[in-house]
Amino acid sequence: MRVLPCRRIGTLAAWIVSSCVWGVIVLVVSVDVGAGGGWVDVQPATRLTDRAEFSRSHSAGELRVLVTIPPLRSLAEPLARAVGGRVEILVKPGHSEHNFEIGPEELASLARADVIVQVGLGLDATVDTFVRDNPREARRVVIFAAAVGDEAVRTIQNPPCTAAEHDGHEHADHPAPDTHLWLDPILVRALVPEIRRAVDSVARARDISIDRLDDAEKRVLDEVNAVHDEYTASLAAIPAKDIITAHDAWRRPAGRYGLNVRAVLHLHPGEGSEVDPRSLAEAVTAIREHGVRAVFTEPQLDSVPSRRLAERAGLRLGVLDPLGEGDWAAMMRANLESLKKALGP
Repeated sequence: MRVLPCRRIGTLAAWIVSSCVWGVIVLVVSVDVGAGGGWVDVQPATRLTDRAEFSRSHSAGELRVLVTIPPLRSLAEPLARAVGGRVEILVKPGHSEHNFEIGPEELASLARADVIVQVGLGLDATVDTFVRDNPREARRVVIFAAAVGDEAVRTIQNPPCTAAEHDGHEHADHPAPDTHLWLDPILVRALVPEIRRAVDSVARARDISIDRLDDAEKRVLDEVNAVHDEYTASLAAIPAKDIITAHDAWRRPAGRYGLNVRAVLHLHPGEGSEVDPRSLAEAVTAIREHGVRAVFTEPQLDSVPSRRLAERAGLRLGVLDPLGEGDWAAMMRANLESLKKALGP
């Protein structure tokens, strides 16, 4: 067992309030960082060496769907319930998908799952490891990125790396696709039928009635389409289009609905209020050159840098939540209201 020291938090600018914190993270063997971030990977725990335990963890009765992040729950839940199943979430609400640590409870959930719905693109690479190390023929795995296809994944890419990103950013040479696929309703619309197919396959194999699946899928898709229509109408009516964000998660919805992410502070969960000076300088340039009027923080991040930037530059401060509490439509509508409030008259 290796111990990974925490990163020391230092003061990078006079307006950033930070403290020096030293600590350790235990039970970590390696850190797997994929496109757009990754999860702490507790390697020895990803294999269930006791096959009897593995068999006991899987019930032949109730169909279980496991989604890796909270917003996917409400997309899968109506489909699971239509066949008498249930949905579990791997990364519980309130935690970040970028620094999540797999533990015994999460391993048990993975072992029980008949259908696993994950994002892909390296965001939930530990799930890939588990599935590879613990094969089960009856299990179905739905990967969001595969469901929408390579062309759709590449449609809205991160822009060329900024100077700040070139200074130590892991994607400095070849920016990877934005992993936050679920924030684009059009991409979500392509995911839902794939979840339905996976649930259908497992249900048929167990002789579970699928009579209610069609209606369940239609309800989910109707909700997704309604959210898309609301974003299209609401954001088209707002003249202000330029924003600054604390986390590089919002380029897909911005590109879809005509907004411009002019700068990103590149904050990360668990790293306090440290902001690269170049990212801060680029935000100041964006304010001066594009007349940016709003900066957005996130519930999973330290709000101090965004709040101080808003105060110093006279910007409106909003909150955008990329994960929510497990209800995708509610999360998306709350984010839309935040955009309207910050960008409106």
